[in-house]
Amino acid sequence: MSKINQLLSDLIKNAAPIGLSSRDISNAQEYLEYREYGLCFDTLVTQLYEFDIEINEEYYAMIVKAADAMQLPVEEYSFMRELIRNKM
Repeated sequence: MSKINQLLSDLIKNAAPIGLSSRDISNAQEYLEYREYGLCFDTLVTQLYEFDIEINEEYYAMIVKAADAMQLPVEEYSFMRELIRNKM
């Protein structure tokens, strides 16, 4: 399994417990199976943001790691920091 595939798999696996719908998870998983990494990543971050689903620092770090592996510009995901609300 490629590094990008593993990172996206981890994002998908951790999206359900924080509240992403099974439909969106299924869509992301299908994109991943067809190696449509950009669409998989975009589905996850867009839907989490669209539905205002709270994330933590660890999940954001996973997003950054996946984006870095895919060489995406920071503008593609930096807006996700707004969803981190459990700051201490």
